[in-house]
Amino acid sequence: SQLLYSPHSVIVVVGHSEFFRAVFQQYLSDEFCKRCPSVSHNLKTRKIMNCGVLRVELNPALAPGTPIEDVALAFESELEPPKPGIAARFGCCCCGGQQASLDKE
Repeated sequence: SQLLYSPHSVIVVVGHSEFFRAVFQQYLSDEFCKRCPSVSHNLKTRKIMNCGVLRVELNPALAPGTPIEDVALAFESELEPPKPGIAARFGCCCCGGQQASLDKE
């Protein structure tokens, strides 16, 4: 709520990409998700590149708990595709000839 009701028109928030992904998973407005379904899906499932920048607009008049009304990548930032699960990255297998499946979707 400190960000949402701040008297400042511009606020810079610095944090880890996992933090921002969690914020988008919880606080994207329904209107934004309907207007930009693929973007909202990517914001919820992908991570922003290292040193990436996003412009986020908040609107306290939106439904309680979902104040993010717009998001845009800035300065050539990108969202990175999900990395394969640990089993695919390390070629895990288990004894007995069956491949271990550690990935759950």
